[in-house]
Amino acid sequence: MNKQDINLVNTRTWVLCNDGTNPRRFRELFMKEHGGSFYRNERQQWVWKETAEKVNEPKAIYVVVEPNGNEIIPENFQGYCRENNLNKSALYGVAKGDRKHHKNYTCYRKEV
Repeated sequence: MNKQDINLVNTRTWVLCNDGTNPRRFRELFMKEHGGSFYRNERQQWVWKETAEKVNEPKAIYVVVEPNGNEIIPENFQGYCRENNLNKSALYGVAKGDRKHHKNYTCYRKEV
């Protein structure tokens, strides 16, 4: 993907990152290769901006407490939910405090 074409409307690179089949994936690949970040402009199109250094947002870690009391920090939260027949949205609700538990599992968010 060309760095020069990313913000030129209707170029191949622009289409992949805005209107393509899986634009989120292409934006992530583009940022891995070229750095910078994407933001939405007033026309709701993704615009890339080059930055001098990568901005690391604070990453949230979700700790799942199983019914037997074991605390687990899953690497892949969605995969953990799928393996244990849990609803990801329900566990996020537990972490936010909207619910007390989901299938006797509890969860909380830990900032890193």
